[in-house]
Amino acid sequence: MGRLGTILDRDKAAADEIRHPLLYGSGADLVDAVAGVLAASGLEVENLDETFGDTISADLLASIGQRRMLVEVKSATGNAAENLVEVAVKHLRTWPALRPNDPVEGIVLVLNHQTRLHPDDRNAEPYSRREFLESLT
Repeated sequence: MGRLGTILDRDKAAADEIRHPLLYGSGADLVDAVAGVLAASGLEVENLDETFGDTISADLLASIGQRRMLVEVKSATGNAAENLVEVAVKHLRTWPALRPNDPVEGIVLVLNHQTRLHPDDRNAEPYSRREFLESLT
């Protein structure tokens, strides 16, 4: 079991490097982790904060072939604020002014909420107010 134990320890450490920022991360650590998962899934990923040198757009641009999608990554230690959705919508509306020749199909909000809690103790749905949910497009 020595060799298998070593392999298991190595693989667990590698998984923890991805898992920990996804479950508990915020800011650039969380954005980098999401970008890594998207890239490992076969998508081309551009960090737009690095490209533009500012936070004037979404965090990432994910592409596969000619299909492009903006990705906004947010975290909240407690419940997720509803205005995080508006931030994503704003980025989608302003995208054509930034890159008129690179249209996107939409935007995805990746939300890591209740980061102070163990994942099993977090609400499965970050938003629950019916009126808000019905207003989403």
